Amino acid sequence: MQEEDVERKGVLPSFINTWKADTLEELGKKMGVGDIDAFVETVKRYNEICESGADTDFGKEAQYLIPVDSAPYYGVSRTIRLSAICTGVDVNKQHQCLNEVGEPIEGLYAVGNCSGGFYGGVDYPLTVGGLSIGRCYTEGFVTGKLVASL
Repeated sequence: MQEEDVERKGVLPSFINTWKADTLEELGKKMGVGDIDAFVETVKRYNEICESGADTDFGKEAQYLIPVDSAPYYGVSRTIRLSAICTGVDVNKQHQCLNEVGEPIEGLYAVGNCSGGFYGGVDYPLTVGGLSIGRCYTEGFVTGKLVASL
């Protein structure tokens, strides 16, 4: 947390976005929330869900419904980013794009993150350095050789 007086090694200062506060309003301000009232109402709604025992808004399992109802409050401010496309059009073993019935589309190929469901959906594993670029280079090279041989 930015307010803690500790030694930080290997941490980018711009990523130290964890905050601690005695009130939700104070936490919202520290986190740079634009609409503090909406922030407080969102936490209030979440606490109502916890009290009911069933998340009818997002389907969170009941065992994980833990209310946010006592200080100190902690918050992490993050931005959304897209580092890679996590799935793509269906392809065959030659990386030919497939139509809606699974037949190759002549002359159309896709490689890298734009091809197939390599990551299994919408999640990108950040723990494997070079996975995306390695896949793009390798499949691009192999498919390029295949297309050049036609």
